[in-house]
Amino acid sequence: MTKKSAKKRKKQNAVSSFGQDPFIEEIEKNVQPEDPNIIYKQDLIVSRDEIGGLENVLKEIDKIARYAKFEKLYTLFGIRKNPHILLHGPPGTGKTYVAKYAAKKIDAAYMELNLTEHLSMWHGMTERGVIGQLETYEEVCKEHFMKGIVFMDEAESIFGHRGTGGTIHAYDNIAQYFLRFMDGTNQTEDLILIAATNKVEMIDEAFLRSGRFNSIEVGIPDRKGLYDIWEGQVRATERKSELEKVFKYVPYDDLADESYRRGFVGADVRSIIDKTIEDYIDNLVSNVEDSDELVTNVTIPGDLLLETLIAYKKFGQKKRVGFK
Repeated sequence: MTKKSAKKRKKQNAVSSFGQDPFIEEIEKNVQPEDPNIIYKQDLIVSRDEIGGLENVLKEIDKIARYAKFEKLYTLFGIRKNPHILLHGPPGTGKTYVAKYAAKKIDAAYMELNLTEHLSMWHGMTERGVIGQLETYEEVCKEHFMKGIVFMDEAESIFGHRGTGGTIHAYDNIAQYFLRFMDGTNQTEDLILIAATNKVEMIDEAFLRSGRFNSIEVGIPDRKGLYDIWEGQVRATERKSELEKVFKYVPYDDLADESYRRGFVGADVRSIIDKTIEDYIDNLVSNVEDSDELVTNVTIPGDLLLETLIAYKKFGQKKRVGFK
């Protein structure tokens, strides 16, 4: 045994005799269990060119993101405003995606707050759960020297008209807490609220007044918007795929025309792409007995997307006549 290897062996024996290396112990002590409600900024995979039909919405988000990132500079000029955002519009138009885009733009973590996770029959426990989760998020932000976007879907359940909760006073108490939060009483510079709702008429007027939420409508896309959505979602699919190309000869004009005529939104486009791929794979594997027989360097004809779109049935869909 050489002198160098003997020295290395002696060091290993010392670690095994006296326990774990103190440096490793310190690392393990500071490793926190993963929170499924948090996506850290380095793990956020969202791109502007994958969000089609929402250019005006993204411009508004960009303005708010600039303020959130350079707040001290704005303050020097005497400009102070809340960066909190209320996204409202029909289901499936991309509100959650916009919230993740905002987090990416601000260099913030994406955090979700779901009221139903904290509902309790015991007095005060619902409020304690919601406020406790916000405080936990704030601690995470301080620990990692970052901002956090707190996303709340179905915002009407949190910011709905006060005094209509019947025996459930927790809703009113939580709403009052968030009013104080946005007015600065419970404010933290680390957390930015983004709420989303399909029912903006159910939001309490106190939250809609100037100076609290920046209200942004995320509406149903027009024909051009749907064209952009199809392009963006196909790009997103190919970026996540291990194949060089997933679709060939995609008829974007026909897809946009038919999608607009039937009043589709981004969520429908995503569903149609996924169903086309699943049907293609089902057809592929039905003709083979062993996975080794499958050819992996295949591409799906783009016309299959149009076939799936035509056969696609959307619950309660509205038909349009003509194109915008």
